[in-house]
Amino acid sequence: MRTPADEQFHALGRLIGHQDPGQRHLGLVLLAERLTECPPPDDEERDALAGLLPASLTGLPEADLLLAGLHERLGHRLRDRPRPSWRTAGHLPAAVRIAWLRADVLHDPEVLRDEPRGELLYQAVRGADITGTHRPTRLVDELAGSGDPVLQAEALRLAREGLHAGLLAPALVREDLIGLLGAGSAPVVAAALGELAEPWAAADPLPPGLLAPFLRAEPERDRAGEPARGPVREQAAVADAAIGAAARHGHRDLLRQAVEDPGLAPGLRRRAMELLGELADRDDIGELTAVAARDPLLFGGPAVTCLRGLHRRGHFPDGTHVPAVLGLALSDHSVPARDVATILFTARKETLRVLADAPADDPGWPRRLALLVALAGQGAGDLPVGDAITDVLPFAPAPGPFLDAIRELRHEDAEEAVIALLPAAPAAALDTLEAIGGDRTVRALREGLGLTADGGTAPHLRAVRDRALELLWQLNRDPAQRRALLVRLDPVGLPPGIAADLGGPDERELALLRSHLDPAEPVAALCRLAAHGNAATLPVIADLLLRVVAEQAASRSPDAAPRTGEHGQPAGEPAVPQEVLDAVGALGRRLHARRAIRPVCLLDTTDAQEAGHALVATVALDLLDRPGLCDDEQVVLLELLLRAPWKGTRARVHRLLRHHDRHVRKHVIALLARDATGEDAQALSATLIALTRAEDIQTVRQALLALGHARAHWASAAIAACLDHPNMNIKKTAAEVLVRAGTPEALPKLLFRLGHDDNPGLREKLVTALRAVLGDAYAATLVAAAEHSRDDGARRLLLAGLHGVLAARSVLALDDQGSPVAGTLLSLVASGRVAPASGTVQDLASAMAGHGITASAAADPSAAADAADRDIAALVAGGWDLSLALRVAERDEPLGPGHSQQLRPMLADWLRLADSLPLLRNEALHNKALRNKVVRFALRLGAEPRNDAELTAFARSAPLLLDALADARGGDRHDLIAVLEAVAPMLAATAKPAAVAAVRALRPAPATPSRSTLTLLRRLGAVPVRADLDRALVGARLGADPWRAETAVLREAFAVPETADGGLVPAGTRAWRAALDDAVRTPGALEEFRRRDDGAVPSRDRLAALIEAHGSAGPGVRTALVDWMTWLQPLDAPPWTIAETAHAPAPPPRRVQADDLDQPRSAALRERLLAMLESAGADRRQTAAQALTRWPEPEARLAVLRAYLRGRVALPAGADPALALAAVDEAELRGDGILRDRVARAAAGLDPWELERLVPLLLEWWEHAPPAVGRAVGDALRACPADALAEALGGRLDAGAWGFVDLLAGRRLLRTPALTRTRRRLRAEGRDELAERLLLVDGPLRGPDAELQDVAALAALRDRDAAVPAGTRHRPTRQELLDLARTGTAEQICRALTELAGEHTGPGPDQDPQLLDLLGELLTHPHSRVRLRAHRTSRAMLARPAHLRHTGLLLEDPRPDVVRMAIGTLCRAAWEPAIPAVTRLLAHPRAVVRETAAEGLVGMGGAAVPALRNAAAHARPDRRSLYTDVLDRIRAGEG
Repeated sequence: MRTPADEQFHALGRLIGHQDPGQRHLGLVLLAERLTECPPPDDEERDALAGLLPASLTGLPEADLLLAGLHERLGHRLRDRPRPSWRTAGHLPAAVRIAWLRADVLHDPEVLRDEPRGELLYQAVRGADITGTHRPTRLVDELAGSGDPVLQAEALRLAREGLHAGLLAPALVREDLIGLLGAGSAPVVAAALGELAEPWAAADPLPPGLLAPFLRAEPERDRAGEPARGPVREQAAVADAAIGAAARHGHRDLLRQAVEDPGLAPGLRRRAMELLGELADRDDIGELTAVAARDPLLFGGPAVTCLRGLHRRGHFPDGTHVPAVLGLALSDHSVPARDVATILFTARKETLRVLADAPADDPGWPRRLALLVALAGQGAGDLPVGDAITDVLPFAPAPGPFLDAIRELRHEDAEEAVIALLPAAPAAALDTLEAIGGDRTVRALREGLGLTADGGTAPHLRAVRDRALELLWQLNRDPAQRRALLVRLDPVGLPPGIAADLGGPDERELALLRSHLDPAEPVAALCRLAAHGNAATLPVIADLLLRVVAEQAASRSPDAAPRTGEHGQPAGEPAVPQEVLDAVGALGRRLHARRAIRPVCLLDTTDAQEAGHALVATVALDLLDRPGLCDDEQVVLLELLLRAPWKGTRARVHRLLRHHDRHVRKHVIALLARDATGEDAQALSATLIALTRAEDIQTVRQALLALGHARAHWASAAIAACLDHPNMNIKKTAAEVLVRAGTPEALPKLLFRLGHDDNPGLREKLVTALRAVLGDAYAATLVAAAEHSRDDGARRLLLAGLHGVLAARSVLALDDQGSPVAGTLLSLVASGRVAPASGTVQDLASAMAGHGITASAAADPSAAADAADRDIAALVAGGWDLSLALRVAERDEPLGPGHSQQLRPMLADWLRLADSLPLLRNEALHNKALRNKVVRFALRLGAEPRNDAELTAFARSAPLLLDALADARGGDRHDLIAVLEAVAPMLAATAKPAAVAAVRALRPAPATPSRSTLTLLRRLGAVPVRADLDRALVGARLGADPWRAETAVLREAFAVPETADGGLVPAGTRAWRAALDDAVRTPGALEEFRRRDDGAVPSRDRLAALIEAHGSAGPGVRTALVDWMTWLQPLDAPPWTIAETAHAPAPPPRRVQADDLDQPRSAALRERLLAMLESAGADRRQTAAQALTRWPEPEARLAVLRAYLRGRVALPAGADPALALAAVDEAELRGDGILRDRVARAAAGLDPWELERLVPLLLEWWEHAPPAVGRAVGDALRACPADALAEALGGRLDAGAWGFVDLLAGRRLLRTPALTRTRRRLRAEGRDELAERLLLVDGPLRGPDAELQDVAALAALRDRDAAVPAGTRHRPTRQELLDLARTGTAEQICRALTELAGEHTGPGPDQDPQLLDLLGELLTHPHSRVRLRAHRTSRAMLARPAHLRHTGLLLEDPRPDVVRMAIGTLCRAAWEPAIPAVTRLLAHPRAVVRETAAEGLVGMGGAAVPALRNAAAHARPDRRSLYTDVLDRIRAGEG
């Protein structure tokens, strides 16, 4: 008896064997669905399904394409049955031919031997998936041995995929990759080398002989015709990959040979040097630095990188290597100084000696100082770097860099030396004294500012007087001196630092608030002191903090009472209360707000929060440096530092890394790991690596975490060694750290531990680490490790790591290949310990049976508007209602955004309504129109973006949408096609053939912008054919712009994007396009043009040109053009360019030279650039200048500056010539050929104090320069501080050279006796205007009598009589007010009128004719406020007739609002004498005035009629209506 499954199987067979092609297509679709959704559980069913495949093609492109895909999956089970003869089946679409060829290749890879090389084969292999073949090993072997570069590249891809999927054993892939190293294609070889450098391939090192040939430079060829091995660019890519592989496989000698081979490209040699850092050891340092010293520009940076690698692994240079390493750093300024200091820290004393051993005038001192500062920043307290710099400072010709270094070092012992430089470099010295100054600085500044004697400000401080005064205020803490300085300060223009510090609380009041402390409450006492303290309170706060620390540390002792929390729970580790940190941090923030610079840690803080952290950290660090602290106290202080991050912490705590107490070490390591960049941990990597072998687990764990934070891949082996630690917590930590810092070097330990440990938590972390190291090769590596293991238990544990990783098909592939782990893996799957990533356990039933394994019984698979508003509101409130929905849809009106959002959740209901309309009514035509309305309504509701539920609803209604598409036009057609394109992938496979047929059956319709049916057909799974394209073109011709629509269709069909106008087009392509434009005029010309086409122009360019030419071609030519397009790019195929790209001519070989301009910096390149800078060609000189400007070395910039000053090059963009100008002496600047205007422009960019040395030269030039040069020199001189320039001009001004005053004009100058004399002489000589241009100011300090002056000024301010001018205390008379109103200013007139109005007591009007005339005059005053005040005074003081006559004067006021006010007043008063004037205003240019006049006349009624009639009789015909309209309104009102 047949079962339902048998019935289904036979029904499927009948469909596939049906005579109707459509039915056969449906059967194939159902078969494909069955294979995908219900994979056959055993081989018997697979064979039976394979037997259903037809022996011939169906004739439908989509069916034949599907059949080819089925043959890919089941064809190998047909055995002796013949396969469809697709090669002899006539013209098949390209996609179908590609699919059948791919099926043949996957079925029998030996087909590759006889298949012609070309686009068809390349496309077939390019689309192949390694999981689609049952013979993956054979397929990769055939492709790799084909000798064709395209096929070999595909072999590499498939081998990688097979390896990652577990279908290919690592050993087999390795053999194929080694074989590909002999390929003739450089990209293939480079890719193979890159894959061999992956972690999975590095477990077994390659023989060095395999890589050596790729790291040899090509020898010079004696004969010009001798061929090269290949393009140098490709060879360089191969060599680069070989260098990476050599480093990965540990071939140190190969890398060293590459470094020393001058024939290799410079970039390759640099990379080899860098990679040696992971392989070399201490004995190699001398040789490496010697090689680098031959060309420091080329090897300086890589050598330091290499040495950093050695340093991280514990291989340090010694004193003999110091000169060589420093020589590299001094020659190549791009090398970070911090890296050099880190490398040489163990030889720091010798480093200091070598760096300091240079004469004071050595131009390399700025670089030496940078290295010294970096060396001191390592935290070496025993290194006298500051003393060494201070010793050279007095003799340095340019002290600026030395002063900057002393400031950076905070070297207080240099204070006296820096003070001595105040006259020579005041600005730089003040900046340094800000960091190191003390009492001596205060004395020097008081003397210089003239506070100790009445001598005025010293000349060298005049230009920096504000800065000096600010520093004096900040450093001086003596109360008496501060009070004396306070009374001398000028409150106008106070320096910011002083202004911020003024207004603080009184110190005596603060002392009161800090008093009465409880000795038993140190925390409360500290918090009170910090809340009301200042910088002077810090020593007491530090002592109290140490008291708190001591109490906390005492609780750590064994005999201390147990620590409990607030509610009796056990407390954690002892720690300083957070309220203490908050209080001290708040003090730091207050000091920062007041611009405090002591303690010095506040100096460089950028914000208040950083200042708070800096103060807390500094106090704690100072306590750590105190002698006599016990270990527990140090632990508490270090824990405090964890809560106060500060950049200066590392240099002061790293010495504690080797402390004898494990808790101290633990906290120090945790501090280093807090660095966001990981730099601290990197610099101390060697120490951290050593600490991973410590005896206590706290130190080991923190060291591991710090290395992980730094991503210390160089420490991978040391971290991996901790996997063998007896403590499980350390093992897990090591595995976690290897996720970030793991390398292939850790693989043996990781694999060993995975194979010998069954702790679930550890195994999870081990698997994560292995995945991080191996990436996609994780599964392949585990399989290979299991295959090499001889311990069955280890093998099972290793394979258990494949849970959810391998697909069932991969397990079968391992079994087919005879892998020794196949049986074990199958047993693990059967027991459920390993679940397949895809497929089911039943898929492995036959393989399990072959090994005698029985699967578990339960094996789970792995993975109108008001009406419309009322209807819509009813729908939303009451839910879906058919009648309401029909009424809303029948209106076919646009919906607002609010209604759309309300109805959008009902989208599925609207689609169901549209689909059910034929069942509701009998009128077919009406139903169809209504259906289309409902569909249109649903499209509006479901506009983009759409969520998954909405797409699903549209997908269910796909037949409805297709039916509506037949009648749609314009925007509806566009929207329908867009929706169908979006839901096409969601349609069931059985529904797609009918959908394709429906789309192809559509009548031609105008193509909408960017929407034809071609893309829809593709997404429905159809194979586009020429008929589809022709149908789309017919529709395009029906549109409003046929040419543009046809072009858009062709671009869509052939996937050719529209090119931007003005794009760069090769000359050959332009010529080909021009010839094509001539050829498309007649069919014969096009045929001849195509016959002569040699294919030199790329096919995509030709295709784009053909599409552009199609619109302008004649009707008889267009078909031939489309034929040509389909030949270049089949409609149904991917881009048809693989063969074209593979066989494109390679660029000519190029031998890379060390001095090529695109190569890394080197000595050879420097010499070439310097030679180019002196060449005759301007372009060559400019190119060299552009390159050298970007070099950090001063010598390079100096060469560019000299060329610029001589006019040989223009100043490159971004260049700053001032940086090198300091190295050019005055004699050279006076030399022949130097352009003075360029010197001036360069000098204008100098620091103002560096410019001083050039002021005498510039003044000399300015005095005798022509106008063009004089402007540039003048600009440079004006960049010099005004007071310094005035000092330099003193002699010239004393001699009466008044032209130099222009350089000082308009600039604020400190009043000095010399400038005062100059100004007096100018006035005496009648040059008052020039004298006024000298702006002399008194400076920030007032004289000693400032306090007396303030008392006198305050007394004067309190004198009431001083505020009132003499003789103004009596009240003005009426006549005086009238005179003032007639002759005064506008303000005085208004006040006088107000007084006059206030004196009028009434009730009768004022009859004074003088007042009457005055008000009449003022009503025509130019100021409107006077006119309005006069009108108000008239209303208050005059009789009504007089007031109205005055109001009539305002009818001619220039302001429209005043005119309207006058009209209203007169018309409301019915003042008939004003009617003629108001009538004239009906012709006013302002509409508002005309309207107000009309309203006023209408209000006056019949009295206005005579004047209006008279005006209308005399008006022009076109303006008569202005008056007649008002007459009509008056008559209407009277009637």
